[in-house]
Amino acid sequence: MGIVFSFLEFFDVCYRQQALQSPMLALGSLEINEPAAEIQAFAAQNPSWQHDPERGVHSLFRDRYGVTDYRDCDLNDKADLTIDLNQPLGPELIGSAMTILNGGTIEHIFDIAQTLINIHDMAHPGATIIHLAPISWYEHGYYNFNPRLFTAVAKTNAYALLAEAFWFPVCLRSSVEAPPVPWQPVTGSFATRLLTKIRGQGKAHHPGPPPRLQEPEAARPSLYMTFDGQQYTSQQGEVSRLLAAARIPTSALYMVAYQKTASREFVFPYDLQV
Repeated sequence: MGIVFSFLEFFDVCYRQQALQSPMLALGSLEINEPAAEIQAFAAQNPSWQHDPERGVHSLFRDRYGVTDYRDCDLNDKADLTIDLNQPLGPELIGSAMTILNGGTIEHIFDIAQTLINIHDMAHPGATIIHLAPISWYEHGYYNFNPRLFTAVAKTNAYALLAEAFWFPVCLRSSVEAPPVPWQPVTGSFATRLLTKIRGQGKAHHPGPPPRLQEPEAARPSLYMTFDGQQYTSQQGEVSRLLAAARIPTSALYMVAYQKTASREFVFPYDLQV
């Protein structure tokens, strides 16, 4: 999947919780999924970001959050490490990461149970585990996820909640004025281009950003912080309303960060109906 600038409010909360630590291991060869013009505009507004086109996500986390040791893993011969998360890990990977970033990767892996075990085992005690997981994506990967899966895994394995959010590719807020998100240059047609690119329906065409003052509010992505690092927020109710509707929003993401608090073997959750 990758990273877009409208995710940064969530990552900022993680950073304030001191949750973005080195070494960071990204699952998948993550890219910044923004048009070139938007990346240039963001870099111009944020000169501390020394954008590296070949390692865009790495350079963003390095310069914005101080993550100096960033590696990724994949099976595509493009990543720093070749790891098949369907299979048990080699001993050299156990406890090797202080942050694990699932940036929209595990839905492409068939054996979800083994993948979650591997994530748990790669995380050193005290490490952060971050999931950006699809909950309503059509024709993308193998799975959509119920957030209850991550909650259940966290409960049985004594993870501590650090941050939680829901992301939608268009604005769904009741009010016309969405709360400001720092450093969020997103053009009106971005959501459509992102979905087109991810679903493989052809190459996106980027004619250049439209005038920002004319951008319709509904075209902007929405991010609802439901746990801000300290407490659950009032946005929880709005998200519940949206996802319990007869027609739920398409292409929504669940975003959550946990801290692994103890050194223990992975424990399977059970969803018992009593």
